[in-house]
Amino acid sequence: MNNELSWSKQIKMKNKFVQVRKNVALKVFKSVTVYILLKICFDFV
Repeated sequence: MNNELSWSKQIKMKNKFVQVRKNVALKVFKSVTVYILLKICFDFV
């Protein structure tokens, strides 16, 4: 019982970690996209 509990806890932690990583990756991706778009716009001007 106790072992199973810690196992499910580990899975929850892992899922949380993956979710956080996805959010960070998305933020970085958006930032890079905005930066590239701004750079292209300024290059044309």
